[in-house]
Amino acid sequence: MLRHYKRPFQKLLILIYRLFMKTVLIFLSMILMAFSCENVQLENEITMIEFSSGGMSGYNERIQITSEKVLVTIEQMRSQEDAVTYQQAITREEWSRLINNIENIDFSEIENLESPTMKRAYDGAMHSEIIVTTISKKYVSPSFDDDNPHEKLQPLMNSIRALADKVDRD
Repeated sequence: MLRHYKRPFQKLLILIYRLFMKTVLIFLSMILMAFSCENVQLENEITMIEFSSGGMSGYNERIQITSEKVLVTIEQMRSQEDAVTYQQAITREEWSRLINNIENIDFSEIENLESPTMKRAYDGAMHSEIIVTTISKKYVSPSFDDDNPHEKLQPLMNSIRALADKVDRD
């Protein structure tokens, strides 16, 4: 008589176990998809990353990077020459690498990231800033010296400079 009740109980346990495993599998799949899509979402959300730098000498440099191209504009304010703009297409991989350098930064935090040095206060360095433009808003860093932003922005700065240095200026 005991065997008679044992089988339905085992079936119930097996059913509960399978339901539990399916739930865990679905939950883990959702977490994996969320993490794998995070970078894709950032790529779709960010429309441009800019770096601008200028000083009392009149030399100004602006680097604008979109998912399609890099624009480098150089201007000598104290000369009669017009600003010169160079551009070059970038690959999807280059854009992804650039985005990877900002994925761990909360965009709303960018405007509070203080510069580690203040040489620009006495004209010892150029005034520079990084601007991250998303679909809905622009996030502007505080001014910093030359290519020396807050440590959280340094990997992004290095990537911006690497992409700009690859632009043909002939």
